[in-house]
Amino acid sequence: MWVSITNTSPEPLRLMKEHWGGHFVLIRRHDPQSNIYRLYLSTRRAATFIEDVLPYLIIKKPQAELALEYVTHVDDCNRMYRHIKGKKGVQPLPPEVYVLRDVYMQRMREFNKRGRILEPERTGDYSVLLATGSSITE
Repeated sequence: MWVSITNTSPEPLRLMKEHWGGHFVLIRRHDPQSNIYRLYLSTRRAATFIEDVLPYLIIKKPQAELALEYVTHVDDCNRMYRHIKGKKGVQPLPPEVYVLRDVYMQRMREFNKRGRILEPERTGDYSVLLATGSSITE
């Protein structure tokens, strides 16, 4: 699992890299003013980042919660299957674990599907957009 954060300005991403680590990339465009900067965080760093920002997420909250659930699943699998006392090396995972991981991937793809409808909801004096998970074609 990994998280990528993209911005047209490098400074916010540099500050994030100082705090959470990760890999910083510049994506050059034909027009230098349209360059993109991206920060990649791999599994452990991604999980720490998600845990830190989760209380502030609105639209991406379901994806963040699923990602944390997936990290817990990976940790549980490593404890149960990978490092077995009395056996040398890392053990292969059983087929049902791969099936479950595919389910996680499909769920994340569903969350990230383009064309989801955002519905405004009034909360106090603030308007909040909530992702309904509905597709425009439905």
